[in-house]
Amino acid sequence: MYSGAVNAATNRIGGYTLYNAHLTWTPTDGSWQVTLQGLNLTNKFYWVNVFDLTAAGSGTVSGTPSPPREVSIEVKHTL
Repeated sequence: MYSGAVNAATNRIGGYTLYNAHLTWTPTDGSWQVTLQGLNLTNKFYWVNVFDLTAAGSGTVSGTPSPPREVSIEVKHTL
């Protein structure tokens, strides 16, 4: 994928694969639940976007890197 109107090597974002997981457990009474979630489990580095200013004469290319591996746990209770 290219992030600019003019396709160039400096604004190309290569392909990538992400592995995410989500597991929820609810006991039989159903008054609460526990969720475990993992995003980008292999900690893959990729560019979310790239901003190419080389054509404008400044000679700079900047971008937003991917978020690292994220793991969360959530506990919900219903009254």
